[in-house]
Order: sequence, then structure tokens, then C-alpha cells
Amino acid sequence: MSKIVSASSSAARLARSSASSLLDRILSQPHLVDAVQSLSPPALGKLIRAVGLEDAGPIVALASTTQLEALFDELLWASEAPGETERFDAAQLVLWLEVLVDEDVALAARKLAALDEDLVTLALSETLLVIDIEALATRVSHGVADDDLDLLEKELDSHLNQEIEQYRVIARSARGWDALVAVLLELNEQDFSTLERLLARCAALAGDVVEEQGGLYEVLSAIETVEADVAAARDDRREQQGYVSPSDALALLRLVASRPLATWLDDLGRDPITRAHFRASTASGPASVRAAEPQASPLALLMAELDPETLQERAPMKRLPAASDARAPRLLARALEELAAREVGLRDRRALELAYVANVLLAGAGVRSRRLRPLEAAELALALCELGADALHDRTRPGGALDVTVLAAALRAHDLVALFRIGLRRLLEPASLPNAAAARPLAELRALLMRQGLAAPPPKSPSAKRPPRPEP
Repeated sequence: MSKIVSASSSAARLARSSASSLLDRILSQPHLVDAVQSLSPPALGKLIRAVGLEDAGPIVALASTTQLEALFDELLWASEAPGETERFDAAQLVLWLEVLVDEDVALAARKLAALDEDLVTLALSETLLVIDIEALATRVSHGVADDDLDLLEKELDSHLNQEIEQYRVIARSARGWDALVAVLLELNEQDFSTLERLLARCAALAGDVVEEQGGLYEVLSAIETVEADVAAARDDRREQQGYVSPSDALALLRLVASRPLATWLDDLGRDPITRAHFRASTASGPASVRAAEPQASPLALLMAELDPETLQERAPMKRLPAASDARAPRLLARALEELAAREVGLRDRRALELAYVANVLLAGAGVRSRRLRPLEAAELALALCELGADALHDRTRPGGALDVTVLAAALRAHDLVALFRIGLRRLLEPASLPNAAAARPLAELRALLMRQGLAAPPPKSPSAKRPPRPEP
């Protein structure tokens, strides 16, 4: 047992040492501010995860507001399982705020004031109860007994609280309280108009919560309305960047599962969910595929040394496995490379379509105990599109072999989302999987979809049936 503990302690020390060494190398980079702010938000998030958020204060402090808002769009929202609605996690924002306060409280206050006001209002309302003291005194002074006022005052004083101008700020939880108070007091000195506006909005959301039991329901409903507004704005931004929301991803998977394979073989046009996605994300266009190429800055070269398996960011994926990757289905990857050599514009469109279906799998497929990883989702997207192309080719030329030339022709003729729908529906058929190199990961995906209720179980083989009991 002591050996196990010793090995575990050694691994922890090694991890801390590696993170510290990486941080030292980052902080020694020339023109550090420009280097950090030139990183894409996913790359910056990858870097922070490599160092560890609690040690990454110097890096977070250098990030621009645009980078932080994009990171928060990704990291402050989570769903319990793929396909379920993502909910805002105020505790995560408080954790980031604590990291910034430890670095520089004045800087933390400036960063907080620069963020989207709705987002900050939502975070403060979920972590603090803000009461306008003057308004409360006016409301309760009419018809409220002195004993009741004393009880109310004692109840308020029993919680962590801080008076800031005319407001009483009360902790809903002790977590992050010191950092929150420090940054609000600093903001009071730096930018009172912003602070007063935030506290007034939080107080308005709190309403009459301290006066009557029904007020608690009212404040929760009001906060949910703010969260819905913040979530809608976030969804719009992310859709333009190529992300797929969990609800849209699950809707597409269910749509594919609800129709027979023959329907998808006949219907090669875009479905309504896909049309809506590409209408919203037109702004990203083919240029976004090129923008995903690695940057040649010293910091980017340092990041290239990091382990891609442990540090991958989540969707949207816009770079797909190369044909040289042994895990990628080689035929479709090689067909895409052939398009890239001859028809760059078409290849870019197909790459966006393939990234879209990979993001559909990433956001919508899986269960609580098993979520797909980004690279895994990209590989499965390639495999399903290849499976769809094979089914389409088999329909027109039964028994014909699928090769790179056939696949390249299919890529010229058909939207990759259509091939994905056919491949996915074929995967969901209650029959054995095709004998292919990608059969094992596809079988695992099918098992996940079965657990989500999207696939029927395969029929039992005759040999699996129990033999009849002999007559006595």
C-alpha cells in the first residue's frame, strides 16, 4: 500500500514540476503580451489547462477581453449529458475571478467591468443576494413590527455580508466570497457607475425575496430569464463560429433515426436543422478552415510540444485527421486530399460540412459516463460519411468496389451531411456492422446511441438461442 501512495505522490510532484517548468518557459517568451493575445481562444484555453488554472494567473491576466469572453462561452457552461441543455455555472466564473484577484485585484476589477454586463449580472445574482437597503427600509417601515425588523436584521447578519454604498451584498455561498468582495470594493473605487448599475440590476432581480416566501420563486424566475437571454446570445455567437448546440445535435440524430434508410438514400438535400446552422454560420465561411492553421509564433511552437491527446479543446473542429493518421478512414481522407489538390473551394466546403457533423456527434452523442473526445468524433464522422458513400454506391452499382476515385466523385456530387445521414442511419439498422477497419469504433458509437434510445438492438444470432429442452 505504501508503494502505491509513494508512486501516486511521485506522479503528483512530477505533474506540478512539469506545469511549473512549462509556466516558466511561457513567461520567458519575448513580447509575452502580444504572444498571449495573438492566440486563438481554444489555443489559449489549451495552454491554461496545460499549466493548470490555479497557477495560470499571469497568463489569464494578459488575456484580452475578447479572448476571455470566448473562453467563458466554452468553459462556464455545461450539460449533464450530451444533447442536454447547457446551464451556466457561476462557480466557475468565481474561480477564474479568484485567480485574477490573486494576481492583481485592480486588474481583476477592470477585467470584470469589461465583460458582458448581462453575463456579470447573471454570475453575481447566482452567487450573491443584493439588497437595496434604502428601498428595503421604505418597504418594510409600513406595517412591520419592530420585532420583525429585528429578526430580519439578525437573519441578514447571520450570513456573510458587506455593505457597499446603499446596497447590502449577502453571500449565497461562502465559496469565493473574499475574492468577490475584494473585486466589488475595488470596482467601487475604480468605476462606481458600472458597479452601481450591476448592483441595481442584481437588487431588482432579488425583488422581495427577504419579505415573503413567494419572493424566492420570483427571484429565481427572474434569474432564469436573464440566463435565457445570456444563453441565447452565446448560442448566436457560437453558431457563427461553427459550434453546434447540444439540442440541435440531438435533434439531428433523432431526425436521422426517425426515418428509414431508403428515405435518406432518396433525400440527398439538406435537412432543416443543417440549413439553419449553415445560414447562421455563413460568416465563418471557408476562411475559418484556413484560420485554424497553427501560428508560427514562438509561443505557438512551444504549445506544439504539448500532448494533443490530453489537451484537446472541444468543438468546433475545423481541422480533420490527415490520411497519414492510421486511425482515420484512409479512403475518404485521401479523397478529400485529392479534392484539395484540384478543387480547393469545394474541398473547403466539404471540410466545413465534415467539421459540422463531427461537432454534431461531439455535442449530441454519448451518455453521462461516456462522452466522445474531439479527435474521436472527427474520426467517427469520417467513418460514417464513408459508410454512407458506400451505401449510396452500392445502390447504384451493387457489388461495386468503393475506392478513392468513386469517393472523390461522391464528394463532388453530394453534400457530406447527406452522406453522414445515410451512414448514420445504416449504422442504426438492427443488423451486424459491415466488415471494415472502422467497425470497432462504429460499434462503440452504436452502443452509445442505443443507450440514448436512438438505435435498436441487433437481432440475436440463431446460435445464441437456448436449445429446446428435451422431452422427459
